[in-house]
Amino acid sequence: MTRLLAIELTMMVMLENEAGEILVQDRKKKDWPGWTFPGGHVEKEEGSYEATLREIEEETGLVIQPVLRGTAEWNNLAKETRELAFLYTATVKKRTVPKDLLWVKKTDLNTHKLAGTLTELLPIFFGEEQQIYFDV
Repeated sequence: MTRLLAIELTMMVMLENEAGEILVQDRKKKDWPGWTFPGGHVEKEEGSYEATLREIEEETGLVIQPVLRGTAEWNNLAKETRELAFLYTATVKKRTVPKDLLWVKKTDLNTHKLAGTLTELLPIFFGEEQQIYFDV
């Protein structure tokens, strides 16, 4: 058995404004449809923190100071691959964002279809857990 495993590095950020609203993306793609937080992939020449700064500015126009809250891992045993996501939070001033993003009350997160495993990730964003692992 080999110890090498292909790993896809990603990141996601829960952005909260001064009114306690959370920024969500209403994702329409087949993979992860529903509300999700902005995020993306870590490129080979950057760390997760730098990727977070880049992705959030690209997707929202916001410049942030993210705080790492934890990680999530999805282990695909059949493909012998894994996704490792770095989960961040940041506080920002409310401002206009691109049309595929919207500010929602934190309590509204429970009333809408969230993308993929985001429901299970919320305890990390809310500081109740630090890590979660999924076998798929």
